[in-house]
Amino acid sequence: MRRYKRFLADVYAPSLPLGVQEIEHELCPKGQHAFTVHCANPGGMHGLAQLHSRAWLYYSENPKRKLRYSLELVESLNQAIVCVNTARANQVIAEALNQGQIDQLTDFVFKPEVTWGQGEHKSRFDFAFYFEANKPSSLCGYIEVKSVTYAPDPIQNPGLVAFPDSVTSRGLKHLEALIKVLAEGKRAILCFCVNRNDAEQVSIAEDIDPAYGQGMRKAVDAGVEIIALKVEANCLGQQVVKILPFIFK
Repeated sequence: MRRYKRFLADVYAPSLPLGVQEIEHELCPKGQHAFTVHCANPGGMHGLAQLHSRAWLYYSENPKRKLRYSLELVESLNQAIVCVNTARANQVIAEALNQGQIDQLTDFVFKPEVTWGQGEHKSRFDFAFYFEANKPSSLCGYIEVKSVTYAPDPIQNPGLVAFPDSVTSRGLKHLEALIKVLAEGKRAILCFCVNRNDAEQVSIAEDIDPAYGQGMRKAVDAGVEIIALKVEANCLGQQVVKILPFIFK
C-alpha cells in the first residue's frame, strides 16, 4: 500500500500472518488484512512502491526483531520481478565470488567488509581479494558492490537500469577511495548487482545525482573496473545469470 519513513512499508494479504498486528488503513481493499513490514532499502524505490503492486515477504526467525517480516520482492508496473532488499546484493555476490562464477575474479581468496585508509579518507569496501589465504601481503585489490533496482523508463526504454536511485554521498566517497586504491598499485572494482529480471544494460542516473555521474566518469578514466551482473530472484533465492554491459547515456 505504501512505503514510508525509509524503512517501513504497509502491505495487505487475504489472511493475516501469525505474529503480526493488523492495522487499519484506508487503502486496504475490503476483505484483506493490512500490516506493517520492514523495508531494507534506503533508496528512492522509484516505480517499486506502487499501490496494489504484488509483493513477496521474507520471514525472520530472529526473536529480537520488532517486525518479523521484510519486503523482499516486488513486481513492477511492467511486470518485472525486483529484489528490493539491498542487503541481498552482497550475499549473492559473495556466493558468486566464492564459487568462481565471475570470470574476472577467479582463483582469488575473498574477505568481506574490509577497512581501507585512515582518518578522513578511511573507507570500508565490501570485499578485498588476495592471491593466498591468510597472507595480507598477497592483497590484489578491493571490490565495492552496489545494488541496482531503478529503471528510469521501463516502457519507453525497456531493459535500461541505472544507479543510484537517490543522491548518494557515500557512493561518491567510495568512488574517490577506489581511485586512490589504483594509486597504490591495486585493482579497484565497482560491481553493480542488478536485481531486476528485465535488466539488459546498466547506466548512471545522472539526472538524480549529477555529482555521482561526474565521479563515475572520473573513476572509469582512472582505471576503476566496472562489472555489472544480472541477478534473477524468486521466492527460492537469487542467482547471477549473466554479465551486463555498462554504458554512459
